[in-house]
Amino acid sequence: MAISKAIILFPFLCFLPSTISILYAPSPLVCNETEKHDLLSFKQALSDPWNRLSSWSAQEGCCVWKGVYCHNITGRVVQLHLRNPCISDSEISCDGFPLGGKVSPALLKLEFLNYLDLSGNNFGGIPIPSFLGSMRSLTYLDLSAASFGGLIPPQIGNLSNLNYLSLGNDYYSLLYGTQLYVENLSWISHLSSLVSLHVNWVDLHKEVHLLESMSMLSYLSILQLDFCELDNMISPSRGYVNFTSLTILSLSGNRFNHEIPDWPFNNLSNSLLQLDLSGNSLKGHIPNSILEFRYLNTLDLSINKLIGQIPECLGQLKRLELLSLGYNSFNGSIPSSLGNLSSLWSLSLLNNRLNGTLPSGLWLLSNLEVLLVGNNSLVGIVSEAHLKKLSKLKSLDMSSTSVIFKVKSN
Repeated sequence: MAISKAIILFPFLCFLPSTISILYAPSPLVCNETEKHDLLSFKQALSDPWNRLSSWSAQEGCCVWKGVYCHNITGRVVQLHLRNPCISDSEISCDGFPLGGKVSPALLKLEFLNYLDLSGNNFGGIPIPSFLGSMRSLTYLDLSAASFGGLIPPQIGNLSNLNYLSLGNDYYSLLYGTQLYVENLSWISHLSSLVSLHVNWVDLHKEVHLLESMSMLSYLSILQLDFCELDNMISPSRGYVNFTSLTILSLSGNRFNHEIPDWPFNNLSNSLLQLDLSGNSLKGHIPNSILEFRYLNTLDLSINKLIGQIPECLGQLKRLELLSLGYNSFNGSIPSSLGNLSSLWSLSLLNNRLNGTLPSGLWLLSNLEVLLVGNNSLVGIVSEAHLKKLSKLKSLDMSSTSVIFKVKSN
């Protein structure tokens, strides 16, 4: 299930310009003594077996503590970056450096705090504190993959200044019985400033008006609802929804088990850049209305039950950089029009029922880094001349096909 690198980078790039002008790290400022005391109370409620907060000492000003950022004029604490560092370092196990314990209400006293990141830690299944809904200055809140459990408090809906919200857990949290859920998500419509919303591995199956509530967020640009036990993305029960600001939509790993509905094509076409509907047991054909997404650069429909031929019209989506259609039941030949996608860097057609030869145009895609067409009934010959044109190619899979390679052993 491919999600473009931009999904990860975009939220941080959005908020960087607004913060860099007022922050120093570390800051030479002397922090507010009351806030210093509040942070020490917050630390005391945490477990920190790896001493990540060892710099949080009463002998030092809090503006030089690791993860604490102060305003460069007032010295008041405005940001807490307490993300588990292993989350951004693939070389370190994510069991390595988590904070745990409890989240102290001492945070409420940090009245100028606008950024709180506790992601990737391990809070052992305790509920997300409802008092966070009283921290009205927050514009950024990330509680993802932190092993919170139980009902997501509707008080989060009071944070009307939020631009970025990330909730939910990951696969490993579920293995240990930690599950977040909602019974009614109508409170999400009150987050009128929200630009980026990530809710992953949260049980949302009881929420029947999900799309309508979220479509009221007029500034929403990124919506990610992966592995949320959603079972229906057919036309919303209340009719029209408006997602005209949306640039990224990811609904992978749910269980829709129906055809691709019409509403995304009617409401997203002017803005959508990335669409991920992978792993949803979607049925039927790829509709020609996919052409409405004329700015699309990422399309992932892999791991579904889609049938028929891959539409020739996909070759008209000239901005596509990633196309993933693997693990479906597509038949027929690979459309020659895919050779028109000059920006494409990743193409996956693995595990389908495709036949015929590889279109000659594929060997002209000079930006291609990943080409995966294995486990199909493909035939033909691939020579060194073909591969030489793909100078950026890093990953090639033609296994379980009848394609013959004519290349020198060296």
